[in-house]
Amino acid sequence: RMISKSHWIRTQSGPLLMDQSYLQDIWSILYGSRAQGDYHASIAALLAAMFRHTQPMILFLELAPDLSAVRVAERDSGNSRLDHLPVEQVRDQLVEANWIPAQILKAVGKAGLPVKSLDACDTTPNIAAKALAAIAQNDFSGAELR
Repeated sequence: RMISKSHWIRTQSGPLLMDQSYLQDIWSILYGSRAQGDYHASIAALLAAMFRHTQPMILFLELAPDLSAVRVAERDSGNSRLDHLPVEQVRDQLVEANWIPAQILKAVGKAGLPVKSLDACDTTPNIAAKALAAIAQNDFSGAELR
């Protein structure tokens, strides 16, 4: 799936919004395999290859596992293996997997890709407005490159 996305991205022109793309796929692979450890160097090499000849703008939504669990448990639809689980179980699984976003974020920085962190504790419309503003302004000047 990731290779197909890579080819498809290179055939498109203009900006693309990919809310569930490589980074979500990587999270899912590490989560599903119950992996543990330091994978950021391998992930960085993969991201550098996948985003080759593109100009990505990565928005990292920072959200604590507690609030994330509530949002997952309350949504009506989705394609996550966490959907339709009780909020407590979702929270426990997200807490256990909380190391994965840190590994991915570290890999993004190592791959030399620009990333902007946004506080996702706000309302969805406010988060979307901040994201759209950052994209429209290409405002990654204050982004922390990790």
